[in-house]
Amino acid sequence: DCIGLELFSKAQHVYFAFARLAHIFRCKKNAVVTTDLMLNELIPTNSNTIILIEDKLKYLFELRDLVSIIETALGHAPNFFNAPQFPVNPYTKQKFGSAALYNAYFKLKMSNRKMSTLFHLWFLSDFNLNTFFIDYEPNIREFAIHKYVFTTNHLVLYDEIIDLINCNRYTSQLKIHHDFPKKTLVDIFRP
Repeated sequence: DCIGLELFSKAQHVYFAFARLAHIFRCKKNAVVTTDLMLNELIPTNSNTIILIEDKLKYLFELRDLVSIIETALGHAPNFFNAPQFPVNPYTKQKFGSAALYNAYFKLKMSNRKMSTLFHLWFLSDFNLNTFFIDYEPNIREFAIHKYVFTTNHLVLYDEIIDLINCNRYTSQLKIHHDFPKKTLVDIFRP
């Protein structure tokens, strides 16, 4: 028993050494993608650049872009009905592997950037989309509403605010003058 355990331990040690060597070799290879999503050249040693290895290929991402990809997928809520999706690599259209997601999470945690709430909650769900959806449905909806309110064109929001005022029995008597600045009205109603 003791000899078998010792042989297994040595074999496992050699295996992990080769696995580390393979990882180092993959990291030394040239990256398939070396620009961010705006086609700006990325510097691999920059603190805001993350290197992800997927299918034995190396991809460089700006941390901001990667978080945006993940948040957009997790916060997917057409017509405010939650339908989170698994984030995919924009270059291959393949789902990110769990190793890449863990690396991205801990890189974000170590950086000076604010941690994405949805990404953190998904991490707490062990990157399981069903568990994330069931446990954090209100958070996903809040994210979708906030994103809609703060990213939609003010002309679209203006029309919706006017409809909201007209449909509410307490505010239906209010009339917004047609010369009142639309952007100002939207800024007032945003909160």
